[in-house]
Parts: sequence; C-alpha cells; structure tokens
Amino acid sequence: MSTLLVEAGGLPLAVPLDRVERTLALNDHPVRSVAGRRVLVLRDGVLPLLDLAGSLGYESSCDALHAVIVRSGEERLALAVDRLVGQRELVTRPLPQEVNGRAGLSSGAVLSNGEIALIIDCDALAESLKRQASPLATAA
Repeated sequence: MSTLLVEAGGLPLAVPLDRVERTLALNDHPVRSVAGRRVLVLRDGVLPLLDLAGSLGYESSCDALHAVIVRSGEERLALAVDRLVGQRELVTRPLPQEVNGRAGLSSGAVLSNGEIALIIDCDALAESLKRQASPLATAA
C-alpha cells in the first residue's frame, strides 16, 4: 500500500496516499475554534482539524507542526501531525486484538527499523467526527 508516513504523539502512523490531498505547515494558516472545535482556515474553505494521535485515543500531540488534508468521500478534513516522514510502500497486516477495536485504524505494517506503523482509516475518522457533531450524539 502506498502511504504517507507521519509521526503524531510519538507514534509512526501511515495515511493511505490515495486519500491524501496535500500537506501544509500549520504556521502558514490560521487555526480557529468554532463551536468548541478546532478548524483550519484555508483559501478554499474551512476544514475540521483533528489532532491525529488524540483522535485515535493516544496522548494528544501538542507539537503539531503540519496538517495532512485527507478526503473521505465528499468530505475533507485536516489531520494535525508532528512530523512528515515521507512516502512509503508498506505491506499491511491485521491489527492485534488490543488495538483492533480502536476507531480510525485499519491495519498495521512493520517499518524497516522494526517499528509498527498504524494505518489510518480516513472513513472511520470522518464518521466519528460526524457522530460527534450530530445533535443526537450530544443529547445522548
């Protein structure tokens, strides 16, 4: 699988390259808060900005310097990451039981240095974001 390897919260994470629209430096674009949620203001619109590590249930990253703009169907969202590592071709493997239930992850891959990179499921992240924004989710 062709991926963009990133680091967020000290974790190596891989975003499927076919979902990546572009990357950008967060310092170059305004980040605002709208209805208690962080958004990234771009020339072509305002996108929800997710702390990638935090949205996966790991320790939130306070040092996010970059955003990866991804597509999920017709929706776009920005994933805040600490570091852009680069493009990698990875052989994916099923996740172990301890990690398998986490929303936003589809599989894993062993990197050349022996670390495990978790593969991001952009559709699950977008769906999770929709559920959080839904009035029924906040009323429950």
